[in-house]
Amino acid sequence: MVVLELEILHEIGRIKAGPDQVLAATREYGTLRVSDLPLSDVVREACDLSWTRDPIDRLVTAHAIADGTKLLTADKTILTHFADAVWD
Repeated sequence: MVVLELEILHEIGRIKAGPDQVLAATREYGTLRVSDLPLSDVVREACDLSWTRDPIDRLVTAHAIADGTKLLTADKTILTHFADAVWD
């Protein structure tokens, strides 16, 4: 879902780099990764996130929750509602 979100943001001009470039840049930090959890686990977790109606925001956040990890995002709504969301 993160890759899809990055692609959509690139297509609409909100970010300049495509998903491959963004993910390559994050690998330089060594601690960032894309979750490989089964989608069914993520969807179950996403059903509890009623603070947004955006399905991708729910799934991206649910990935982090189900994985027990922090979520790197600039999204103000996610940053407000998900304590483990960070943006530096």
